[in-house]
Amino acid sequence: MPTLLNAQMNDGILIVRLDVPDKSVNSISLAMLDELDEQLGKLEDGIDLPDGVVFTSNKSSSFITGADFYAMRQMDMKQLEQFLDCGQALFERISRLTLPSVAAINGTCLGGGLELALACDYRVAADSGSIGIGLPEIRLGIMPGWGGTTRVPKLIGLDKALPLLLTGKSLTPRRALKLGIVDEVVRAEALLAAASRIAKTRPAKQQPSRAARFILSTSGGRRVVLHFAAKQTSAKSYGNYPAAQKVLETVRVGLDNGHDTGLRAERDSLLELSQTEVCHNLMRLFFLRQGAKRVIGQQVQAEPDSVHDAAVVGGGVMGAGITYALIRAGVPVRLVDMDEKA
Repeated sequence: MPTLLNAQMNDGILIVRLDVPDKSVNSISLAMLDELDEQLGKLEDGIDLPDGVVFTSNKSSSFITGADFYAMRQMDMKQLEQFLDCGQALFERISRLTLPSVAAINGTCLGGGLELALACDYRVAADSGSIGIGLPEIRLGIMPGWGGTTRVPKLIGLDKALPLLLTGKSLTPRRALKLGIVDEVVRAEALLAAASRIAKTRPAKQQPSRAARFILSTSGGRRVVLHFAAKQTSAKSYGNYPAAQKVLETVRVGLDNGHDTGLRAERDSLLELSQTEVCHNLMRLFFLRQGAKRVIGQQVQAEPDSVHDAAVVGGGVMGAGITYALIRAGVPVRLVDMDEKA
């Protein structure tokens, strides 16, 4: 069986590189969890421990894109529950290591990939606008299942965490730094050096604002923020999107009753959502899109047609951006809008 990670010592720091063979990106499968389990066992035995551990990727543009949905599609409910339990337990062990842990995010870090990074003590990311960092599960009708709903609110505050969890939007590294999701953003070539430095020096961690800490620490403050978020979510979805409500309920349970209870609620909610019609339809669209990308990449060899003239209808944010891009490309363009001021 091919190895999915390799670990090497470098100046007292153990560098664990994730690398799913024959794939352009890393995704979390049972096999990867098994290998991480074996590696963590060595770090927990207390013999010849390194000064710290850094988790990174051998892929040029991918840290971890999330769980392996293709494998999950083949699982029955019992197998899916075991998969979620295994991931939660493993990431908990990472969070409780006695030595410092750092996620060196060199590429796309989504879903379970970000949840692994959140289990580490620190996160440092390469300074590239092409890197996406986020928890997009809600866009598939599900929700984070490996600690995302419990760790993100405590890390950056409830008011900042809920938009991230409820929209599934990805952040650039610099935006993630501003929110407090990552601790440093550095040049790509300096990423491992920065991660090793952090592991050795253990700098003070970024804290949520005083107002955010007050909201987290008071049941009244949490209720107000969650109530407002629920009202906004209901207005947008008309109650037809169960994942959003489950996220809010799970976040509340975790904050009111503790991290371990929150993890159980997270797992149970994800299992329930996986059986909904909304999830089935969104997952089907996901697999169709992925299949179409592969077909296009393999079969389409034609050269694109030249664009000599263009027209853009609507001068809003998107229309203005498209117009600007066409002008930059040297294409004559006419912008049409009902409002002359626009």
